[in-house]
Amino acid sequence: MHRLLPISLGLMASFAVLASPAHAVDGTLTLYTSQPNTDAQQSIDAFMQAYPDVKVTFVRDGTTKIMAKLEAELAAGSTPADVLLIADSVTMEGLKARDLLMAHPDADVSAYAAGTHDADKTWFGTKLITTGIM
Repeated sequence: MHRLLPISLGLMASFAVLASPAHAVDGTLTLYTSQPNTDAQQSIDAFMQAYPDVKVTFVRDGTTKIMAKLEAELAAGSTPADVLLIADSVTMEGLKARDLLMAHPDADVSAYAAGTHDADKTWFGTKLITTGIM
């Protein structure tokens, strides 16, 4: 079964710390994201500084369209997506319940408040979306 690694901007940059310098990382990585193109590119650039031999591609659209694409691919039996970066914890919880998310047990979340990430470290929040009623 293909499992996605949902990831925050900080986690993406932290891969350099987690990997052993003697361990070469190469191949391809496909990011599905609802983040603005500039933000997605900054994340990719930071990742590629640590892993220059990894070719990163990304698909960017609104969360609804990204999830419709992902669901159609999963229903067909496979998806090229490796990493999912969206701002929707409810969707992440649904993917987790279906065992479609891969945990990152070594992620250091000590600086983050409880509730900003999944306790099992299968997804991590990247921003707080607030709503005001006036």
